[in-house]
Amino acid sequence: MAVRKNYRNLTSVERQRFVQALYYVKSRNVVDQFASLHREHFDHGIHRSSHFLPWHREFLRRFEDALRTFHPDVTIPYWDSTVDTSPSSPLWANDFLGQFNQAWGLGRALGSAPLPTQQQVQTNQRRDRYDAFWPELEGVIHNPPHVWVGGVMASAASPGDPVFYLHHCWIDLLWAQWQLAHLGAPFVPSGVGLGLNDPLMGWPDRTPADVLDHHALGYSYDIEVLSGPAAQGDDMQPGELLKPDQQITSPNGRYRFIYQSDGNLVLYGPSGWMWDSQTDRRPAGVCIMQADGNLVIYGPDAQYIWDSATDNNPGSHLLVQDDGNVVIYRPDNTAIWATNTVPEPPAIMDFTISPRQIARGNSINISWRVSQPLGCTLNVRLTQRNFHTDATLAQRNGLDASGSLTDRPDVDSNYYLDALCADGRVARQRRISVSVSNPPPSNLQSFCFKVVFPASGICSTFAYLATSQSQAEQQARLENPSATITSIPCSQMTTACGG
Repeated sequence: MAVRKNYRNLTSVERQRFVQALYYVKSRNVVDQFASLHREHFDHGIHRSSHFLPWHREFLRRFEDALRTFHPDVTIPYWDSTVDTSPSSPLWANDFLGQFNQAWGLGRALGSAPLPTQQQVQTNQRRDRYDAFWPELEGVIHNPPHVWVGGVMASAASPGDPVFYLHHCWIDLLWAQWQLAHLGAPFVPSGVGLGLNDPLMGWPDRTPADVLDHHALGYSYDIEVLSGPAAQGDDMQPGELLKPDQQITSPNGRYRFIYQSDGNLVLYGPSGWMWDSQTDRRPAGVCIMQADGNLVIYGPDAQYIWDSATDNNPGSHLLVQDDGNVVIYRPDNTAIWATNTVPEPPAIMDFTISPRQIARGNSINISWRVSQPLGCTLNVRLTQRNFHTDATLAQRNGLDASGSLTDRPDVDSNYYLDALCADGRVARQRRISVSVSNPPPSNLQSFCFKVVFPASGICSTFAYLATSQSQAEQQARLENPSATITSIPCSQMTTACGG
């Protein structure tokens, strides 16, 4: 459903789009056609009759449809002339409606008459019957702004001035408010042919009955967005909202997305603040996931404060994820906006062991450096495991983010370095292997032998490290059981076989 807003609540994109759409329909003669239609029927039941409000509601709807041929998200904003009463109001700025006075030759004379007051509006809203409501709304509240603007706006061809549509949008809003406050109040005709089911002038297929429900026509007003179903669970569906201090949470319960009473929309994780809309110290109103896909914060007076700039994505929803990211997804699950708050894990910047090959009993030097991301209570852990069996031999926890130590492994080992945050973030595990060899006993000697294989007649010489002659000869016979083995001086190794 489209939302018609107070022109002050338009985003910069919406303001620019509306102005461009006006120029677009003007270039196609649509503005002049609507002005001519209004002038043609001016004194034929569209004013000073019970059809005044329904006829102009249909008139605005048709013009809004024309604007949407430029862009489908254009809506007509409204001008509350009990609030914006100055010719220097932003309404008349050169980047908004002020530019049309000269461009379209409108001949405005701002301030030419008194404007209606809020007290007059409040008095009119209290009328119980339709036939008491509409004449006062038309004569006391509707007519003066036409005269105050002057020029084309004060003529029967008043739709030739764009402010006509903002003014009548406000008049339509006041009718919508009165209807909601007086549900069931009957439509009272002011004369023959001006009843609920009589055709509207110029449109024989349309009657007041067709336009009584403005929601059924596909639009609402921004003052209506202050109410709606509360978002629950881990998401915000179209039309759902958060009022001050209401929140939704991720399925794992670790992350909460809350609209605070100070006006700030904030994402909190296990370690505290992660993201916010930077709208604190602004009056709190509501945060709503609009049907057009835009996440918007409005103040208590429906004044625009902040948005995710994701309009033109109807049916989109917001989700608080287990990874700490808040994302708006289209119906096809394409992400179109995110807080980009997936927590950064720690990172192992350096992990070094030297030397990597040692004799048993010698020491190695281990050094490391680990990054500590925001909000991380860090635990650096060094684990030693048996290279062959993978059994854990030792583990050191609570190491500093950077440091060094010495160790004396007794067996071939793998050393693993981990960096873990208390909230579950973890660095990729690093592994370094260390080889440990057994040093030879200090009493070993070399013993040499001549070995002859009888079957082939091959002769070879071998040297063995052993603690005695008999131990060396035993080893030689075990390795060469069918050979003839003769002990020789090691100095004859190269000549014993005739070499």
